[in-house]
Amino acid sequence: MAQLNPAILIWARETAGLDVETAARKISLNAARGVTGADRLAAFEAGDGSPSPATLRKMAQQYHRPLLTFYMAEPPVAAELGQDFRTLPDQGDPSNVLLATLLRDVKARQALVREALEDDDYAEPVALVGAEWQTKDAATLSAALVKAIGFDRAVFRARRSVDEAFGYLRGLIEAKGCLYCWPVTVGITRRRSTSTRSADSRSRMLWHRSSS
Repeated sequence: MAQLNPAILIWARETAGLDVETAARKISLNAARGVTGADRLAAFEAGDGSPSPATLRKMAQQYHRPLLTFYMAEPPVAAELGQDFRTLPDQGDPSNVLLATLLRDVKARQALVREALEDDDYAEPVALVGAEWQTKDAATLSAALVKAIGFDRAVFRARRSVDEAFGYLRGLIEAKGCLYCWPVTVGITRRRSTSTRSADSRSRMLWHRSSS
C-alpha cells in the first residue's frame, strides 16, 4: 500500500488556509486516549501514524484536494493563478482557497478545450483573445472590450434579473468564440472576475455566488 508523505498533509492543510485546530475540527478528528484532535493531526503531520481512510477522505473534502494528492512524493510547486482584479495589487488575499480551487477547475477545463482544438483541423484563432494584451489603461481596455463584443449597457441594465443580465453578457462573449465558464460547486460571497488566459486558450470565467 502506498505511504502517505507527512509533508503533503502539512502542505494540503496550509494551502487550505487552516491551522491545526481548525483543520482537526473540520475533519471531525476527535480526542482519543487523552489526546486532542489537534494533537492527533499534528502527530500525523509529524509522521507518527497515518489517518484512517475515512479521515483521509474528509481531509480531501475540507482541503479541496483530490484524494490521490496525498500520495504524491512531495508537495507540488505553487501554480500561477493569474491576476486577481477584485482588489488593488497590495490588498489581495493570498490565502483565498476557494478562488484557488475554482481556478484549478477552470484551468483543467481550459486544458480539455485546448486539447480538443489541437485535434480540430478546422479550428481558427479567435481575434478577441490577446487582442489588447499590451493595453495597460483600464478605461481604454474597457472601451475596447465593449466595442469588441458589442456590449450595450442599456440592454444589460434593462434585464429583469441579475441572471438574465449576465446571460446577455454570456451570449455576447460566446458569439465571439470564447467559452464562458460558470463554476458553482464552491460557495462564493460575491461575483468575481479573474483572468486565466493562456496563449492558445479561448476561455474566460465569471462565477456566481450561489448554485441557482
